[in-house]
Amino acid sequence: MKAINYSLFLLGAMLLAACGNPPRMIAPRQESSSTERVVALPEIGAKAKAEVGANMFEQYRERTTVYTRAVLLDAARAKMDMNQTLNIPAGAQTLIARTYDLENFEAACFSRGSSGLTGSYDVCLVDQDRDGVFDSATFSQRKKFFPLEAPVRFNRETVNDRKIELPDFKYVVLYQGISRGTIKVSFREFKNDLARPAFTQDVFYDLNTDGTGVIAFKGARIAVDEATSTNITYRVLKPFD
Repeated sequence: MKAINYSLFLLGAMLLAACGNPPRMIAPRQESSSTERVVALPEIGAKAKAEVGANMFEQYRERTTVYTRAVLLDAARAKMDMNQTLNIPAGAQTLIARTYDLENFEAACFSRGSSGLTGSYDVCLVDQDRDGVFDSATFSQRKKFFPLEAPVRFNRETVNDRKIELPDFKYVVLYQGISRGTIKVSFREFKNDLARPAFTQDVFYDLNTDGTGVIAFKGARIAVDEATSTNITYRVLKPFD
């Protein structure tokens, strides 16, 4: 009988502990959107000039990621667990995130050190009623909300992060000079800003009697208007495939 009572006691204690601890959640993720474009330098069709050993043409794909930053217009204060007080000053700023498993609320997350709290989890201001102001606070990995003492307004600022998307190689074309009506052109591919020796190739092209011609390589087309031992004048007709 004692053994049964002890088992029931342990079961009850476990249930109470489970009820006392808020369930865990996936940490909020920064909200962003990305766009991609192919960059061609010089622009397709534009007349250009390059000296021997200089780049005639570069092509790469560029990705721009756009984030939104929240700048608090009001101080954020709230009573949290273990008698701690949240205190984030007006003017504090961070990137806006989304609480994906909390009905996709808009949130602004701060480290505990910057919010006046102790511990390992970040704390997030959340717009639960979706009216454009933060009304509650929660720990970044706990499904428990604490009401703010007053709504917190914030401004939105756009943050652009632009970078070359290097998994798609950067292509570079160099002019290497002319000899007896034949020009030498070097084609190179780069990955992580390093030239790949296996993908560097020198190609010779015979010009027409009037000194013009067309450079063709992997789908790219470059019209040569004039070439000398010091420079080349040209137009990029078509980028690399």
